[in-house]
Amino acid sequence: MTNPSKRLVLTGVEKKLGDLDHCITIQIPYFELRQREIVAIVGSNGCGKSTMLDMISMLCKPDKVEQFIICTDSSGEKDVQSLKDKTINQLRRNNIAYILQSGGLLEFLTLRQNISLVTKLKKGKQANFNEIVESLGIEKLLNKKPLQLSGGQRQKGAVARALIQQPEIILADEPTSAMDSLSAVRLMENLTTRVQDSGSSLIIVSHDNSLVKDFAHRVYRFTVQQINGETISTLHEDLI
Repeated sequence: MTNPSKRLVLTGVEKKLGDLDHCITIQIPYFELRQREIVAIVGSNGCGKSTMLDMISMLCKPDKVEQFIICTDSSGEKDVQSLKDKTINQLRRNNIAYILQSGGLLEFLTLRQNISLVTKLKKGKQANFNEIVESLGIEKLLNKKPLQLSGGQRQKGAVARALIQQPEIILADEPTSAMDSLSAVRLMENLTTRVQDSGSSLIIVSHDNSLVKDFAHRVYRFTVQQINGETISTLHEDLI
């Protein structure tokens, strides 16, 4: 049984990636995310940061796992390993928002339609649409389609879509990678403030430790080593 203040617990997770020519094993001995907490995941390219988010979002399954627990306000503690696909889909839709590095916007919809789509699919509380888009400075872009937007604008659209949902958990994969340094800091300030105000928890992946360390309560790092001819990427918590 997990502590009531915890949103997510992973224990003894392993995932192999690649092929016979180049294979890496991702190991997560222990990871936890608490309510209203901001946690950063850092490490070099290809170390498994994005794959970890894919596993947390239940888009891919680990090869091995001792414990995978998600706690929500509406349904309490869930052992993900024991859930059927229908329940997993409901859990993901109603409790997790995933900000992809590319933005993940549907090309045939306008920015407004992309952001609004989730409000029709998700049950429960939601933030004010106009307030969110104006705070991100994208209110004049709402009638444009993704191909008419810059990379940074698409990322802001993805952040708006996540914030409007007010889910228990937000996953952000390099959400500022297409922005200049000043825009990146401003977006991080907006994102982290609204996450805490709404009661959500945030996991943010970045290769830029200097950017996320000022916003995260805790930082986890993947360290890559060669052990007996195998490439092993192991997650551990940094002391900051």
